[in-house]
Amino acid sequence: MDSQVRGLIERRVKFMLSQLAYLKEKDNKDLKNAERAGWTIKKLEVVCWLNSFFQIVVSPLAASATPSSQLDLGGAVPIHYGELIKFDSKRRTETS
Repeated sequence: MDSQVRGLIERRVKFMLSQLAYLKEKDNKDLKNAERAGWTIKKLEVVCWLNSFFQIVVSPLAASATPSSQLDLGGAVPIHYGELIKFDSKRRTETS
């Protein structure tokens, strides 16, 4: 994975984990309910990583695969992942 993309994911996860720590510190009732249901802090950390990866990598790639919006994400509006990867209308036609 490109170091720039990895950095974006790590920053997002760091923010989410700080929010999780804050909720734990404040004895948040929703977090307590989640823990009673079997969601440990470690499991929630994994969910934070997966969510961040999905939001930063998977979701934009899925949006770029088909021209379904007025914004034309991945077509007229290219998606760049670091210096090496670019998803645009040219790449879309190559993968269709």
